[in-house]
Amino acid sequence: MKCRFCDTELTENDKYCPHCGMKVEARPQSVSRVTDRVPVFEQHQTNRNIVVWIILIVVLILLAVFKLTANPSSSKDHYYNSDSYSTHKPEKYDYKEINGDYILDKGDDLVISNLNGGGYITDDGESIYMVDDDGNIAKFDKNMSKNEVIYNGSCGDLQVHEGYLYFKDTYKNNYTFKMDLATKEVTTVLEEDAYYVRVYGQDIYYQSDQNNESIFHYNMSTNETVQINDEASYNLQRVGNLLYFSTANAIKAYDTTTKEMKTIKQGRVINLVCQEDALYYIDGNSGFIYTMDLTGDTQVSTRLNREVSNNLIVNQDQIYYLNDSNEVINMKTNGLDNQVLSDEETGYSLQLQGEYLFIQNDDYYGDYEWYRMDLNGENGGYVYIQNIGSYI
Repeated sequence: MKCRFCDTELTENDKYCPHCGMKVEARPQSVSRVTDRVPVFEQHQTNRNIVVWIILIVVLILLAVFKLTANPSSSKDHYYNSDSYSTHKPEKYDYKEINGDYILDKGDDLVISNLNGGGYITDDGESIYMVDDDGNIAKFDKNMSKNEVIYNGSCGDLQVHEGYLYFKDTYKNNYTFKMDLATKEVTTVLEEDAYYVRVYGQDIYYQSDQNNESIFHYNMSTNETVQINDEASYNLQRVGNLLYFSTANAIKAYDTTTKEMKTIKQGRVINLVCQEDALYYIDGNSGFIYTMDLTGDTQVSTRLNREVSNNLIVNQDQIYYLNDSNEVINMKTNGLDNQVLSDEETGYSLQLQGEYLFIQNDDYYGDYEWYRMDLNGENGGYVYIQNIGSYI
């Protein structure tokens, strides 16, 4: 069985892809018809037995209600009172106040969030670059009123740095390329079967599929390549001098200056988004979202929700994710104000760009398509990328 997003080989026990972190769809189990006859019990119950059964049922119902309403507790973790979400939407917030003026003033946490979800959308401050249903790269104006396809391939890991659009093309051995946005000239940057490609100035960090899925550092100025570790690593991202990543059983950080490696937290995680003072992750066992404060002497994980989650997006003080029903959920980074943004449009991948969320789902024919809505879950519509025009 292979991941439908990155073609990584999966085992029967994998709930999430170890490469891209996307949810693995469970194969439907065959249902056998029950052919044994169900015995018919004679109606010889006494009034006493009926009363006993009624009392037992009432007790079980009361216990179930108590369990659902009781506050959770743990000796290791702290919890916010956000055990469930509501379809009732609170008063609308000003999304421009949160995100800046449309596509401006975005933070690195948002860039990493989109990259962890496949890196299908990015911008250069003037234009938006987006991977269409076929894997091609389309260029939009910032109002998304018109577009043009600027590269044909099967692309991901889109990032803009200093006038160049960096991307990976799976049709071309997962090599990494860069496009001069002024001339549209494309050149090869990295001839490696690479995953989690992250560009920081002249530095590229990536996971090498040919070398035990370990991390490598490539400097575009000196053309030097250095291996950083020797274990399967995922969710690469650099904050300051620290390169954070996850392994099969831990979150680690590599100091790019001192070359020291340290373990931040034991345990397997799915998605990981790091900031200077905190990190956010989806626990690999429960599927719940946690945060860890990095400012104190001791790091304590705090659970933010109580449902299986995937495709974690962190943008300043807001979190967006898909739940186990593929609904779009929004909450604050402290776990409060948990709400359903969309239960009508469900998806398999989530990206955030400016004032819009983009949800990738399947159409009637099984092809991918993008649905766009604002951060209040309204003003939605499908994005159709053509040679001329975009219809939303």
